Amino acid sequence: MHIRSFLLACFACCFVMMAYYDAGFGTAYRNIVSFVRYPIYGNSMFDTCPLVLYNHLDPELLKFHHPGYNRKENCTVYEPFTELVDAQVLVKEKAKGYDCQARCIFPYNDFKYIEGTWINLPSSNLFECDIVETSCSQNETVEAFLHTQIYEQKGAQSTFPQPIEE
Repeated sequence: MHIRSFLLACFACCFVMMAYYDAGFGTAYRNIVSFVRYPIYGNSMFDTCPLVLYNHLDPELLKFHHPGYNRKENCTVYEPFTELVDAQVLVKEKAKGYDCQARCIFPYNDFKYIEGTWINLPSSNLFECDIVETSCSQNETVEAFLHTQIYEQKGAQSTFPQPIEE
């Protein structure tokens, strides 16, 4: 019997609190909650932050606007000293006086690689790998470059399952 009366008292208290809050007597509590900035009652933190629309043609901002300025105007495009054509490394004319070498870079796993042996250039060797590192040096100046290609191994076994013929 005591449990029934206890549950009835709890239900009555909850009902009175809901009616009190719904009648508007709980607005002071609502203000405290919004002052603390808890995102309840449908208020959003973006409702309190006004969006400032700046005038992009303001004279104070126009002094930083230079439509004719091109910061890349005097830049030169880097041209490597070597070129990879059909698995063969060619040395360009501008590498005259430099000692050039090339080697293959083989992937080992996602974090490591295996380096091949350096081959002096010019050479008629074919580089049977996907990544070729070249290095041309003269005194203390070194020009290095990584060339890439897709080199298909002839006669390599396919890793895909063979279709079943019926």
